[in-house]
Amino acid sequence: MGRGSSRSSANYAEKTTTESTSAPAVDAWGVYDSYTDASGIHRPLARETQMRLHAAMGALPEERLRLGPLFIEQGTLTELPANSRLRLEDGEVLPAQLAQTSRLPLGYHELIDDSGRRQRSVIVYPPRCCWPAGSRGWGFAVQLYALRSQGNWGCGDFGDLQRLGAVASRLGARYLLLNPLGAAAPQPPQDPSPYSPSSRCFRNPLYLDMAAVAEVASLPANFAETTAQGLALAATDWIERDQVMQLKLAMLRKMFDDFSGSEAFAQYRQEQGELLARFTCFEVLAGRLGNDWRHWPSEYQSPGSAAVERFCAEHQAQREMEFQAWLQWLLDRQLAAAAQTCGLVQDLAVGFAPGGADAWMWRELVASDVSIGAPPDAFQAQGQCWGLAPWIPRQLVAADFAPWIATLRATLRHARGLRIDHVMGLARLFWVPDGCSAAKGAYVQYPFEAMASILALESHRAGAWIVGEDLGTVDPSFRAQLEARGILGYRVFWFDEDRAAFKPASLAAISTHDLPTIAGVWTGQDAVAQREAGFEIDEEPLRRMRKQLQTRLQLREDASLPAVITAAYDYLAEVESEIVMVSLEDAVGAAQRPNLPGATTLSNWRRRLPVDLAEMEHLPLTRAIAQRLARHAAPIQRRGGSE
Repeated sequence: MGRGSSRSSANYAEKTTTESTSAPAVDAWGVYDSYTDASGIHRPLARETQMRLHAAMGALPEERLRLGPLFIEQGTLTELPANSRLRLEDGEVLPAQLAQTSRLPLGYHELIDDSGRRQRSVIVYPPRCCWPAGSRGWGFAVQLYALRSQGNWGCGDFGDLQRLGAVASRLGARYLLLNPLGAAAPQPPQDPSPYSPSSRCFRNPLYLDMAAVAEVASLPANFAETTAQGLALAATDWIERDQVMQLKLAMLRKMFDDFSGSEAFAQYRQEQGELLARFTCFEVLAGRLGNDWRHWPSEYQSPGSAAVERFCAEHQAQREMEFQAWLQWLLDRQLAAAAQTCGLVQDLAVGFAPGGADAWMWRELVASDVSIGAPPDAFQAQGQCWGLAPWIPRQLVAADFAPWIATLRATLRHARGLRIDHVMGLARLFWVPDGCSAAKGAYVQYPFEAMASILALESHRAGAWIVGEDLGTVDPSFRAQLEARGILGYRVFWFDEDRAAFKPASLAAISTHDLPTIAGVWTGQDAVAQREAGFEIDEEPLRRMRKQLQTRLQLREDASLPAVITAAYDYLAEVESEIVMVSLEDAVGAAQRPNLPGATTLSNWRRRLPVDLAEMEHLPLTRAIAQRLARHAAPIQRRGGSE
């Protein structure tokens, strides 16, 4: 999770906890009157917290808002108002009495009156998300920035992703599960956490493969010199994002100076429409006024203001916005090329930076003076505050879920699957008032049925399956809701006691980016890393994890590390989970995890893999894991949907 924090690490040596099934009450704003934490402690809502969360939503509960969409499950009958007509997404208009809702196509339609004026949105959705088609499969979980190669400029890029995809396919993998690729703030310093994006709808230029850009752009005279500087950054073990970004952007600007446009670029801008225009406007404004729009002059704090319109009309601003759009087009082209080599599984972060592009583009829908977080648990006694902004549920409904739809479409683009970080957030999120400890936070209800229906629709349109990261404190009944919607669960070796827990409707893994690697546990290096980060740790949980490996995998206490890692994936090869993911850290025997929750050291999200991409395919350990997981890809009975 973002900013070095994590939900799932709370009880990482024990089975995932579940919350009491008793339902707390919800007030008119959607704020829960209590919750039960991971330790089973009942925590009532403090009056001060309730008042601050109400204020953060910026409106009274009885305030009249535009009517939200009418949701119709495809194939069911729903009576439409007799005095209205239905305008389908393709523009066809049907009288209400002829609009047989059981035959309506999937999509976003509108109820209109006789004059053509919009009355209400109508969303026709499938009952379930797409399901992985054909057979069970496996893949690699990849921290893209951590890839080491001879060609990148000090940070894994989309060229590396394309090369890794080819390697993975040759090894028999069907998928690459990526870290979130969302755009970071345009000015340094860049937040290293991929789970704290400025925007979830657009991508980070850090991932551009400069060699691939050179194939479609004019080369400045100093390209070779700058390339040498970039390659020098690749020789270090640590990722210096700001230096990499500075080098790339300086060169990209020179390349863009000679770019006079293309039909493909124009088509991309047209497809992306107003959303891309707003994003590029934010990028240019932030380049002049600073990354956090909340500190800009007031006349620029609303994307629809007259000052912003005047700014965007300036010739220089238009050219700068075109440059930002060009970067996104290049990113889109390169990601599409990588997707041809292996099925990409994108990762949707639970939120976005409160001062970033998404918060500015949808300002009226974003709660102020609060942050998404997590309640107290065994790992974080005061709870967690992730510094991410939440949408206001009632405003999201009134906006016909426009930002949710846009975010899903952007993240599912070129994807065969989607991992939703903290999927419980579709039903409720833990809000923490600014300046308070997370212990004083409270849960806020979200419209799960509506958001899940849109998710199913976008899943089918993209032909992509969905997995929900449901670790931590999750009501068992919520997992049943996910399964009913065709959303795979997330099963982790450290948390689940036996193979029976790995049900077919799930993705299986040994660990996550926030949890220890197999090597870290078996060799004791994870404990060393925690001490170096300044933690006073209790080593008993790590000892239990090591014992868990030894007992469940039937290993000798002095088993070699390669034997332990291959035995672990032998174990996962036999589970019933639809999909198995192998972390690249395990595949190369790395001891350090990508993120050590709560650490303030510079290691989080900055560590490069110890093995070059060119060597990875030939590593005996990597090949041994692939051979074992080949047994996992057995034919299955289709459960609805298709890729």
